Amino acid sequence: MRYIHLLITLTIVFLSCSTSANEKLISVATLNDYAPFCFAAEGSKSNQFIPVGQDAVGFSGYSWDVFRASFHKMGYSIHLSVTPWARALNALQQGKVDILFPAGKNIERLKVFDYSEQPISKINFALYVNADNAIEWQGLKTLESLTVGVKRGFNYGDEWHSSSNIIKYDVTSTRQGFKMLASNRIDALLGYEYSWDYFLKQAGWKHRYRKLAILDSTHEYLASLKTNPRGETLFKAFEQGKKQLKESGELDKLKQKWFGDN
Repeated sequence: MRYIHLLITLTIVFLSCSTSANEKLISVATLNDYAPFCFAAEGSKSNQFIPVGQDAVGFSGYSWDVFRASFHKMGYSIHLSVTPWARALNALQQGKVDILFPAGKNIERLKVFDYSEQPISKINFALYVNADNAIEWQGLKTLESLTVGVKRGFNYGDEWHSSSNIIKYDVTSTRQGFKMLASNRIDALLGYEYSWDYFLKQAGWKHRYRKLAILDSTHEYLASLKTNPRGETLFKAFEQGKKQLKESGELDKLKQKWFGDN
């Protein structure tokens, strides 16, 4: 009888610990080529478990540092999935992960996703052309009947989404987009300014292109399916953790680390 009581007690303790552990675990999908916000080094793992106090192997960036540090502050371990953006977006839509980040808002996404109140990053939508292109910006009508490269699955704002007289060509990577622009296979490339500028600097290609215009700007957030019952709890945990980062001065240190004095 004592053995049975002991077994029952151990089972209850085990189940209690397991439940507690699950409550402090978050699954997240993000993209692999969005420097300096989120990017993977060559040979990095696409799926990783990151306990509190540890960092991912071969994956880094400003948004990742803010995300990880905020949840670790609140005692959450993280299951991280790093994929091309369209696949990460699909993982959230299918309910395979709790959170997608960094995600911008648009009308279509707001129908199915909820968002954190606090942003994790801010970006500008920048339009690039070849340096020797003499075209002058006169609003979106400048692009009518032209072919503009856009990164598959990315958000560029509702005005861009509703524009119908522009030929929009999906590219799978920033590198592919700029190569197609250089070879005149597309007339312009629409991108996220700081990330695209970072890529051009690293590639040594800044002199080849110029920015024609900044179309708009937006904040990026954490997104969760509206049907996910954990969404609101996870958003609050992130926001409380980020608040602690700000109050401790750690958030300013991360900004300095990734953006310097910009």
